[in-house]
Amino acid sequence: MVDVDAGTESAGYAAKPEDRAKRMTSDNDSGTPTGAKSPISVVIPAHNEAKVIERCLGSILEQAAPDELDIVVACNGCTDGTEALAAAVDPSIRVIDVPVASKWGALNAGDAASRYFPRMYVDADVVVKPRSLQSLAARMIETGMPVGAPSLRLDLDQFSMLLGLYYRTWLRSPYF
Repeated sequence: MVDVDAGTESAGYAAKPEDRAKRMTSDNDSGTPTGAKSPISVVIPAHNEAKVIERCLGSILEQAAPDELDIVVACNGCTDGTEALAAAVDPSIRVIDVPVASKWGALNAGDAASRYFPRMYVDADVVVKPRSLQSLAARMIETGMPVGAPSLRLDLDQFSMLLGLYYRTWLRSPYF
């Protein structure tokens, strides 16, 4: 549980493992088995992301079928108009305001507002296609894995030689 406004309200999500497993294998509303095309929730925590939020949301919505994605943008302590920009991208996007700049608070608030499992958590400066999200969700459901992550690919040709060397080294770290 994380406080989102200095202690008077909190947003969070705590589920028993059996509840989470049930939701990962069924559509929350109907109880029908979830498949590759079942809706998934995408939570995007955003703190002053006005420069990148439209690009992120545009990439996620590109070629997405209606009702395929439940997108929640959790704006946390924004002062640059991120909320308005995110809301203007598409009427299906739900934007929630977390008054304090807290990524954990934003993730918890977005998680609490989400409608479906599996859930994808995407930073606002990331470009990802809905097919990638659906593939990851289908694989998670197929294997019963509650957590998954796509492979990171960087176009190293776009960087200077020095920055390219940095990223090549970074990609070899144990994190990846």
